[in-house]
Amino acid sequence: MAVFLTFYDGADCIGGNKILLEDGSASLLLDFGTNFKAEGMYFDEFLNPRTTFGFSDLLALDILPPLQNLYRPDFEYPGVWERFAGHPACRPVEVHGVLLSHPHLDHCGHLTYLRQDIPIYTSLASAAVCKALQDTGSGEVCYAVPRELRDGLIRTADYRRVPAEQRPYRVFGCSSVNPEVAAFWERCDASRCLSCTPLEPCDTETDIGGLRVRFWPVDHSVPGAGAFGIKTSADWVIYTGDLRLHGKRGWLTGQFISEAAKLKPAVLICEGTHPEVGKPVTEEEVAANCFEAAKRKSGLVVADFGPRNVERLLSFLEIAGETDRLLVLTPKDVYILEALRAAGEPGVPDPYADSRIALYVCPKAVR
Repeated sequence: MAVFLTFYDGADCIGGNKILLEDGSASLLLDFGTNFKAEGMYFDEFLNPRTTFGFSDLLALDILPPLQNLYRPDFEYPGVWERFAGHPACRPVEVHGVLLSHPHLDHCGHLTYLRQDIPIYTSLASAAVCKALQDTGSGEVCYAVPRELRDGLIRTADYRRVPAEQRPYRVFGCSSVNPEVAAFWERCDASRCLSCTPLEPCDTETDIGGLRVRFWPVDHSVPGAGAFGIKTSADWVIYTGDLRLHGKRGWLTGQFISEAAKLKPAVLICEGTHPEVGKPVTEEEVAANCFEAAKRKSGLVVADFGPRNVERLLSFLEIAGETDRLLVLTPKDVYILEALRAAGEPGVPDPYADSRIALYVCPKAVR
């Protein structure tokens, strides 16, 4: 039986991964992220795709693949598929799940547009971070806020009449979901009603659409990153997602490489932004250099690093303690730490109790 891999995005660029694996009647998506370079050609901070036309603008710009039955029905503007029927890549698909490698938007950002009932398979930490991302305003990667057609435009439905619908998340590597993360998962603010779909635990190997799928944790800047092996009719396909060997948990990546090699995969889909670097700078070296720089200075030290780089954040938390400073975090950073702590992620402090942490609140108006 033939196995097909279609790269709708993510090749020759950083992120934006949208890879469709098809084996007979089984279909899986390997990530479904935002390609910031492609979107940056057309949109800017104050010029975004028109939400009142659903996903039509992104289809027209070839940013989303024209695959029928993949997207949310409430995002389908009337006549959208008649318009794209002549597109050479337009066809119906029936996807059995999304294998989400980690919760960076270049890998998960376009989950917003997928059908609400398509299950997301990932780690427990990644599921918790996806919830935190949406709660703080980054897309609909965890729950779908319903839309309806009014006056010829797609608009947000009244939450009191139609609650938001949580996507089914199935988390690898745990036999049960602890009460703390279950409570976090069900939480919603006063402005939104949520129809909750509980987190569903699964082993490190599970069956999805008749395909055997294996999950390995790997090292990355955000906790919970993972790689996947899919046992197809043509043998194993390995998808690494983002990984590295120079972080504090580089041993996880080494363990994955060793175990995946024993499977003798037919296909390896590997992502690397700097594969040519022979000796990358380790996170321990970065932390040591930052400590020396902070120790030489008095007063305020401003640290700038990528959002959701939790490992770097925790390095600066140690530096703050060692140099008799406070680490001042934004509410989004604090909420990410709360999510990871609820998920049982080791080494994550309680942001509300740790004396080294302070919360930065920028008032909207000063009297």
